[in-house]
Amino acid sequence: MSLINRPHARPALFGRLALIAAIGLAACTSAAGTPTGITSQTISCPAASTLTYANFGQQFIADNCGSCHDTRQSPLLTTQSEVQNASARIMNAAVYTEKMPQGATAATMSVDERALLGEWLACGAP
Repeated sequence: MSLINRPHARPALFGRLALIAAIGLAACTSAAGTPTGITSQTISCPAASTLTYANFGQQFIADNCGSCHDTRQSPLLTTQSEVQNASARIMNAAVYTEKMPQGATAATMSVDERALLGEWLACGAP
């Protein structure tokens, strides 16, 4: 006989379900996925953009992504080509939300820095 069919077991079942739901809700509302306020409508590639891999992207990626995406985590972000291939994923994880970077580095990456990363990626990460 299942827990649902045993009246005396129903409170325990519903208590477990409530706990699971609460944990799930907490995970969905964690600061890690907080939107940055930057959207695809606010990110563009200005004609006057001077951001390049050499003067912006290489150091930015190394400082903010390199500790995980150098050899251990997918996507790898060690070359300009790898960054370009992962640009949509980077936009979703580090520009539009605060999912990345994880850990202490996340707190140090400002919305302005995320917007600059978004601009560079929108320009094709040249």
